[in-house]
Amino acid sequence: MRWHKILPLMSLMILAAGFCPADEPTWKAGLARINITPQEPLWMAGFGGRTHPAEGKLHDLWVKILVLEAADGHRGLIITSDVCGISKATYEALCDALDEQCGLARSQIRFTYSHTHSGPALRECLQDYYSWDDDLRNRATDYTLALEKAIVEHVVKAIEQMKPVTLWATEGNADFGVNRRNNDERKIDELLASGDPLNGPVDHRVPLLV
Repeated sequence: MRWHKILPLMSLMILAAGFCPADEPTWKAGLARINITPQEPLWMAGFGGRTHPAEGKLHDLWVKILVLEAADGHRGLIITSDVCGISKATYEALCDALDEQCGLARSQIRFTYSHTHSGPALRECLQDYYSWDDDLRNRATDYTLALEKAIVEHVVKAIEQMKPVTLWATEGNADFGVNRRNNDERKIDELLASGDPLNGPVDHRVPLLV
């Protein structure tokens, strides 16, 4: 399931879906979010053709945390993030810390990413992609270590603030997705306006948790 698409749609879907809640909540949920916009210029992850780090921002970047607890006490954690991805080192560090501080096993944790190319390249990521120097590498490492610490701290807060909720699962449709490998990117607007079917595989299904 593509969990990275869930949280941004939760508030809208609960208003629009018209579902009937269960008589008694059997779930608990805790939420937290972190503004992770870098305060120093960093390489942007996978931004092809760039020859220098970021120069500013148009929008903030976020990590959003959802902890769910079922009626039997079993917990699951979903972390959505405005980064392209994380390295194995960051994954291992987060899993170890979440196990130690929150009692969450790896099977209970789901990391997801918006896969933005306008977010920072993290430690041990894209090392052969840019002309790293010691200063930029150290900045990326310091930023990532602070990010890892903040994520764990906010998961702890989310668990501490858990409240009873009613939970729905469904599936929506986002039909604006286009396969850019099989269609001329410069002519996408024209192709969509024509009404003719576009080429290439595409999946418009969006799983929703509300």
